[in-house]
Amino acid sequence: MNNHIEFELEYCDNILLGKTVITKDESIVFQPFPPICSFSIHPYDWSFELTTQQISENKYLICCALASLCFFKCESANLTMPRAQKGKIFVHLNFSHADGIYYSNYAPFACKKFYDPQNKIFAVGDITATGKSIEFADGQIAVFNGLGSLTAVYINISQ
Repeated sequence: MNNHIEFELEYCDNILLGKTVITKDESIVFQPFPPICSFSIHPYDWSFELTTQQISENKYLICCALASLCFFKCESANLTMPRAQKGKIFVHLNFSHADGIYYSNYAPFACKKFYDPQNKIFAVGDITATGKSIEFADGQIAVFNGLGSLTAVYINISQ
């Protein structure tokens, strides 16, 4: 059996409320910071992560996105936040894991990051991808393609 990651989307208005800011060291942080567990999903490298809360042994709720060195190897782009419904994203794994996984080891993910200083939007992944978009934390949207694979994450940076 191959290792598999599956996302479950639950549309609801009960999302994490707060704001995303860029710190002096160019990290992206959600405030107020929620309680999280040690397991995170890194779409393609260690510098960007989707934090989680554990629901059961191999089921996690995505809380918010964090990043460090967010402008390192970052491309400029004209970005807009995708239209999205609010909701929760659950991650199901069928394998044992450590404190984090690189999603790109299990599914294709465009290893790129973008920033639009005019609109104050940061994004990772394929910014041309379309599909189901879900706002899982205030100003943070994940995009999934028709096969249910994560394709991009957008973050609206607050002042």
